[in-house]
Amino acid sequence: MSNALTTTPGTAVAAPGQWDTQQIDVLRRTYAKDCNDVEFALFAQVCRHLNLDPFRRQIYAVKYEGQNSPVTFQTSIDGFRVIAKRSGNLHRIGDPEWCGEDGVWQDVWLSDEPPMAARVRVYTKDDPVEGVVGIARYSEYVATKRENPQDRNSRRIPNTQWTNRPAHMLAKCAEALAIRRAFPDDLGGLYTDDEMAQAGNYVDSTAEEVPTAGKSDEVLYGTQNQTAREIYETVKDALQNAGLSMAALRAIPGWEWKNAREGIEAWATAHPDVDVSKELTRMAIDGSRPLEDEAPPADAETGEIVDEPAPRQTRQAGFAEG
Repeated sequence: MSNALTTTPGTAVAAPGQWDTQQIDVLRRTYAKDCNDVEFALFAQVCRHLNLDPFRRQIYAVKYEGQNSPVTFQTSIDGFRVIAKRSGNLHRIGDPEWCGEDGVWQDVWLSDEPPMAARVRVYTKDDPVEGVVGIARYSEYVATKRENPQDRNSRRIPNTQWTNRPAHMLAKCAEALAIRRAFPDDLGGLYTDDEMAQAGNYVDSTAEEVPTAGKSDEVLYGTQNQTAREIYETVKDALQNAGLSMAALRAIPGWEWKNAREGIEAWATAHPDVDVSKELTRMAIDGSRPLEDEAPPADAETGEIVDEPAPRQTRQAGFAEG
């Protein structure tokens, strides 16, 4: 089972200076793995400065090649947006644009081929007209995986997220670049996980060297040959589109894991012959439907309702997504 701590909604998590011994131990084995004492102290200071909570996966320290590699602090693009909004100086974030080899910027990307670059402009109250722009090139940010996970010499290809949604992924990287440029005092040295996903392109050894992945991200699951991280992101996006969080996985019959990533790996291992992302999404949505979506059972001959179904209970409180 996971070592991650969970909290119920509305429960405050202790600030860095108030972390107890157990919380520090958990952090040093999970979201700040391989950090030395100085790096962990810096991580705690960054958490305090940005008011981000590692126990809710809002921020984590990553070392891509083990203890002797440099540490980076990562969050999500949503975390960047929150920090920018908290600053009080954010005016607005512009819509993304993309371009191909012709260098012509477009506000909608319709090609089946990935764009060559994306750009996003961020406007502050100090600079509401010109703003600052972030430009992300596809070749610099695309996250890849081995075409044959068992062959370390096989060529690298874009992972599932970058194969299915290259324009969306590249736009998030460009937005992060722009927000960091607009708010350097708040975000200097902090990167989003989308920006840093490509750092794993150059790590070819074992799972211990790949952050936030319970097993190696080279392990493929199900009929769609997805990694656990790709399944997690696919399911998360699908559930968000349905108005649900990853906590909806708790509605799946037999789901006993508090940590979504751990549960996905275990479930996928036990069900190798299905489209894991599709099945998990379907069962989570089906298990979380409100009672009124279901027809009560009726007598087969008379059609008379014979019993009202009991409300389905979903155990979503205290669920750790990552």
